[in-house]
Amino acid sequence: MSAMIRRFSSARLPPELKLTNQWARKSKMSAPMKSMFSFQKHLKFKDFGVASRLNWLRSCRLISTVAKDTTLELDPQFEDFRNGLAKGKVFSYRKHPGVMNLKRIIVPVKLETTMNKLMNVFEVRDVDKLSAKLGQYLWSRHLPAEAENLKMTAMKLEAEEINDMSSFDAMSPEEQYKCFNDRKNRVLKKLKNSTYRWESIRFDAHNSIVYMAARMVQEYSVLLRVLTEISKRVPDFKPETFFDFGSGTGSAMWAANTVWTNSLNEHYCVDVSADMNTLAQLLLQDGNDQGDMCFKGVAFRQFLPGSHKNKYDLVISAYSLFELPSASERRKVIENLWKKTDGYLVIVEHGTNAGFKVISEAREAVLRMSSLESSGENHLTPMEKKEEVSLVGRIFSPCPHQSRCPRTNDKTPCNFDVGYKPLEYLMKDGKKLERFSYIVFKKGKEQSLSSSWPRVIRPVSLPARHVHCRLCCPNGKLEHHILTAKKNGQDLYKCARASGWGDLLPANQIPAVDKKTSRTSDGVDVDRQFEADESVRDFEDSAESSSSDLPNVLTHNDSWSSIVNHTYREEPLEKMDSEEIDTLKPVM
Repeated sequence: MSAMIRRFSSARLPPELKLTNQWARKSKMSAPMKSMFSFQKHLKFKDFGVASRLNWLRSCRLISTVAKDTTLELDPQFEDFRNGLAKGKVFSYRKHPGVMNLKRIIVPVKLETTMNKLMNVFEVRDVDKLSAKLGQYLWSRHLPAEAENLKMTAMKLEAEEINDMSSFDAMSPEEQYKCFNDRKNRVLKKLKNSTYRWESIRFDAHNSIVYMAARMVQEYSVLLRVLTEISKRVPDFKPETFFDFGSGTGSAMWAANTVWTNSLNEHYCVDVSADMNTLAQLLLQDGNDQGDMCFKGVAFRQFLPGSHKNKYDLVISAYSLFELPSASERRKVIENLWKKTDGYLVIVEHGTNAGFKVISEAREAVLRMSSLESSGENHLTPMEKKEEVSLVGRIFSPCPHQSRCPRTNDKTPCNFDVGYKPLEYLMKDGKKLERFSYIVFKKGKEQSLSSSWPRVIRPVSLPARHVHCRLCCPNGKLEHHILTAKKNGQDLYKCARASGWGDLLPANQIPAVDKKTSRTSDGVDVDRQFEADESVRDFEDSAESSSSDLPNVLTHNDSWSSIVNHTYREEPLEKMDSEEIDTLKPVM
């Protein structure tokens, strides 16, 4: 531990993190411990124990990962947003246009009352324990093993068994047959022990009630957070048709109607479980099977329709792709949903590595279909062409780019969290967090105003006078930026301090300028380029003012570009060719 501390002594820290505490200087503490004490006070650590020291060491390692080739500047649209506020409405940086997170989410009172009523009617014993157990099981699940991977693993185990059997040829035929069966049984046993036993969950009436108690509030909160972002960034989008694959208890339907009240007039819900569809319908009827549904045009089905004639403004698949047995089945469903989409396609899964893998598969599948459609190499059937199926689209959220995801080869998933209030019978007070991974696709090539803003992908660190932001940037890279009011401006600095995990930062990514050489990361001399541009502007202004005397002085644009180039290169006229000198002369 002492060796690790000495690596991060005060001599190696940035100037703003060096020791400033007078008490620590006068004490008998060693230099590394003094530095650690000062830095811990700088980060406002409550405990000066081993855990705090380790957190400090981890934070020091991040200093070397700060982006050096790019920097951030405030987007001009921020001023338009601030000036466009209604009269009498005070602007707050905590509500800047990039804030997408919500406060603690509470389910509608009507929905919570109906849930409690149904649980009292069905009288499920130990529903709190069963719901907690089911929630832990769903969170810890892995994807089913693919047939190709199983075959390769079996061949590897069999090769290891063959290498251990050096005396196989010397055995009699009976002994070889027995040895072969024993080897086969050992390989199957090892394969069984090393493979995750995936099983599809069968939701009957009992399991449906338990699932409602375990997941209804969490799924509603996550979907409300995702759909609210679409509503904030595209306020003109008012969906009228809604399609939910794997609707379950109808949490997506409740969240969509919370965001777009009285806008949706058609709800098409698909779930393979008839008991789950019945439960979702009872939630819409206040627990009375003879009552009217609170939403318009609701239809429940058990199978995904194969026709793509009917398009839907909003298509959602939340926590459903995990129930499919293979990657090929998941890809087919994603392609089917994308062909039914006329506006936005939303896919949500758990915020685990397995859930993020499903999101990555959906991301690659939709982008591949969109690129093939754009290049004219689509593989639509004659029926799909007749139904006017379009595959062109782009990623709307959370990625600010259309490149390969930088988290693909990383062990850390791209996930976010949302706070919610649990049901009273599970926890009377308090706030819980639900971690999730998601992706939103938008049909068409049209981009929103905030599509190129960086996304905050980890909690923001808030030391004094600067902010540490881990961002997913429009260039397709994960970057760590340190923002200050002096370097990035007061507005962007305050927006960064008010931002949280999952928010957008209203900034544009530009090449960084080296203060010593005044050059950007692309090698452009900023000062000389600025002087050259200013000289051209002054010369053009003077030429325009005297256009009556010299009508043809600005007829050759190439002449002025050559002047700029020679000004930038500092090349004297003596070294220029005679033809180049002639081009600089005004035409009379």
